[in-house]
Amino acid sequence: MSEFTTVKVNGAMLQTALRHLKSDITFISKQASANETYFDSDEERKDLTEILAKLTSAEMDLAQLQTAQSTYNQSLTITVQSKPMSLHLGIKLLGTYGRLMKRWKDLSEKETSNPYEDRMGRDVSPTKQFPKLSIRPEDALKKSRDLDMTITQLRSRVNEANSKEIEISIPSHLTERIVRL
Repeated sequence: MSEFTTVKVNGAMLQTALRHLKSDITFISKQASANETYFDSDEERKDLTEILAKLTSAEMDLAQLQTAQSTYNQSLTITVQSKPMSLHLGIKLLGTYGRLMKRWKDLSEKETSNPYEDRMGRDVSPTKQFPKLSIRPEDALKKSRDLDMTITQLRSRVNEANSKEIEISIPSHLTERIVRL
């Protein structure tokens, strides 16, 4: 088991440490791939077992830093549109609201139905029934803009929260990975 140290961190410091560690993992993974096979004439062959041990260690460090980030994100509260929520939930909602906003925006860009053109490639003539839009484009545009405003406020609150320093416990050997910004 690792010893733990309490450190003061902010969200940006954790994000930077995670980014650097992910880069290290990518580098080590490429080393492993490059050493999966060899020729007898290879002079500088690296021991795949050692490389995979480094990869395992780096992956464990990543899991521990992600856990620390989760602790950080659960420890802070943000308020968006008068609703308090954890920073963790706020970050998750950025993706959710982004996808919903795109859906509403796509609906707002739909053209009104043309009786002579079928979006599904079916034969359509003026005597046949044709599909109609389920929602007016101007209503969809309003929903899209409302969500955009929510996303803007949410992003602002997330950024503010990520700048706050709090004390969290992390494995002692990972303290060097926390970059002071």
